[in-house]
Amino acid sequence: MDRKIEEKKVRNIRDLGGITNKDGFVIKEKHLIRSSKLNKISEDFYERNNIKTVIDLRIDLEIDEAPDKYIDKINYVKIPIVSGSRLGITHEKDSRKSTKNIPDLRDLYSDIFKDEYSIEKIKETIKLIMSNRDGAILWHCTEGKDRCGIISALILYILGVDMNVIYDDYMLTNEAAKKRARKFYILVFLVRFNRKVARRAKDIFLAYERYLDASIDTIKAEYGSLDEFIKNKLEISDEEIKDFRDYVLKK
Repeated sequence: MDRKIEEKKVRNIRDLGGITNKDGFVIKEKHLIRSSKLNKISEDFYERNNIKTVIDLRIDLEIDEAPDKYIDKINYVKIPIVSGSRLGITHEKDSRKSTKNIPDLRDLYSDIFKDEYSIEKIKETIKLIMSNRDGAILWHCTEGKDRCGIISALILYILGVDMNVIYDDYMLTNEAAKKRARKFYILVFLVRFNRKVARRAKDIFLAYERYLDASIDTIKAEYGSLDEFIKNKLEISDEEIKDFRDYVLKK
């Protein structure tokens, strides 16, 4: 099933609807949607996709540079997952121009789950998604890969989706990002004449399994397991999980 939502000027947007969990239950369409920034959406985007709530995971600087288009009927919630600019995770214009000190994204994916601010914001986001009972809820960052990808992976895990399927969804971002990544590789190489630096810059725009591995490995090291992290750190009960599954899953 093609879960991509057609929207000409939004590069990376898809419905989690259609994904089957380990027990054979399927996520309902137009309930859970992940995306990149929404500053260039079409006029009927929200109505067409039954979207009633949007969660913006970006920092203020990113939002100021490319504010979402939204209408009065939309419940727009800002929950920045990181507390400030982080090259590689946030994508404000100044950070994209930088070719120095380009980080290994594995470190950033790991650090998020050691940072109490980020964990609290992840908790707030997950709780809001799970409690929504009015139309579709959409969450997004700038590229729809890192912050959006982490939230999506946790939501799918809570819904009982197999880990291989979770990784498959995460990697789908590359279908939308590969041209942009290639362009950035060329631009950085022309500035630095260093292929290693250019590859690392390109990798900021691409999804790799090792990035998500870093988050999961950190969760296991810090909290014991994903289940314990969800129960004890995100404070999500078995009853909340059951209610969420009953609402968004179908046989």
